[in-house]
Amino acid sequence: MFQQPTTHEQECQGLFPIDRSGVPVECQRHDNQLANGNHEREGRSRRLVTYKMKRAIIVVFMLGLSGLFLLGWGMFGDHASFQTGLDQYEGLPPKASDITVYQNKNISGIFVADFKITEPDFRSFAAEKHWPVQPISGSTFVFQARAFHEDRANDKKVITDGLVYSQRAANGGGVTVTYDRKDSRAYIDSSSR
Repeated sequence: MFQQPTTHEQECQGLFPIDRSGVPVECQRHDNQLANGNHEREGRSRRLVTYKMKRAIIVVFMLGLSGLFLLGWGMFGDHASFQTGLDQYEGLPPKASDITVYQNKNISGIFVADFKITEPDFRSFAAEKHWPVQPISGSTFVFQARAFHEDRANDKKVITDGLVYSQRAANGGGVTVTYDRKDSRAYIDSSSR
């Protein structure tokens, strides 16, 4: 019965000339080729792993950069809206009319509104909001929604006769409400910063 060789050396015995070390010459060549093939495969495998790692790092970097861009856009981008001639607006008194609103929903949280209202109705609204309005002494300046919309934010209106309340933080955030008796118009300016 024929028995299969059990090792590589047994396979090569008797087939090729033997060198001084006792190993058939052709087997040494074959062993070297196998070793070189393994090194090539290991090298290819390492290069493939390195390529995949670089690719993963680039993908993670691009996703991070995209996320940072979206965060920046969400926080600092222009998300402004402007509406004029409204009959009502959420958060304003129900008796308000001829409402004009500019609002930017980014990190600044700017809200500028002006509307027609009687002084007693304005006082009631201010009391509801816990804004203790006081008579204007001298003059005060108010922001106007239309001016914000037209990129003229510093084009303020001067009011000398009316009521005012202002609560501002060091960063400029807070609220200022003003009532102009001459025009029977209220002005609200609030921001988060």
